[in-house]
Amino acid sequence: MTPTPSSVAVPAVPPTPNTQAAPVTELLREEPIRRLRLDDLPACLRLAQNRSWPPEEQKWRFLFAAGQVYGLADPAGELAATVVLTPYGPELAVIGMVLVAARYNRQGLGRRLMQHALAEAHGTPVALYATEAGRPLYEELGFRTLIASTTHVGYFQPRPATTGPGRVRPATLADSAAIFRLDAQVTGTNRQAVLDQLLVFAEHWWVLEHNGVIKGYAAAWRNIGQVVMGPVIAPDAAGAQQLVAAAGKALGPAELLRLEVDARHPTLLAWVPQHGLQPTFTTSLMLHGTDALPGNRTQLFSPIMLALD
Repeated sequence: MTPTPSSVAVPAVPPTPNTQAAPVTELLREEPIRRLRLDDLPACLRLAQNRSWPPEEQKWRFLFAAGQVYGLADPAGELAATVVLTPYGPELAVIGMVLVAARYNRQGLGRRLMQHALAEAHGTPVALYATEAGRPLYEELGFRTLIASTTHVGYFQPRPATTGPGRVRPATLADSAAIFRLDAQVTGTNRQAVLDQLLVFAEHWWVLEHNGVIKGYAAAWRNIGQVVMGPVIAPDAAGAQQLVAAAGKALGPAELLRLEVDARHPTLLAWVPQHGLQPTFTTSLMLHGTDALPGNRTQLFSPIMLALD
């Protein structure tokens, strides 16, 4: 108590009852993680903006349709954390969109959501793309880094002309079965459910055809302020360059193009900056429960999106 003059009588102050609720983080450890619905989309967008991520409504809509979105709400009813799990059968599942509100940083919510997603994967090998900030947590959970991936963004400059043994043309619905078969061969998984959603979601589709056989394909979908190209599947780097060049030509010089390319493809990594797309940030492809990805990944030049591959 603050000292007072002896001439002033100061009554004793009774202790204040401890009426404060348990700390929010303690309550969140007891709060059940639930499967989110499309009705939760506005809360997901608010959470993304809280972490300085753009409010990518179209991307979230696709993730709700293609994957399993889980979340945790705080006592005020606001979304505190999310994670998305996308299963591709017994061979592989993918985790993405691990987001924790800034007010709950380093309080165990990311770990809890990750553990929940791994449990929902039921022992299936799991892959994810990690930022440098997220890597320590994933390593503690048993993930190991496979390879680095670099995101490129820019206005495509078609120089010099890109040629190859095949020809690139817009895909049609008649090409769907061949695209599904090729995707399964390359990824070693059954992604048809996700590709069915992508057929609706993507704005552009192309196939690389040689002697009447589809050897590669690519899609492009619109995000905030840019067009994201993915996936890109091709028999070699020359085929991948043809597909990317087709995208650049279709989009025109005024539209930003985004493309993820990992370190397995040094030829494409060197070619992309020469055509106007510059490296912006790097992530790490990490694996849990397996030493290698299924399929022939040398032909996968770019994922659908980092949250899905």
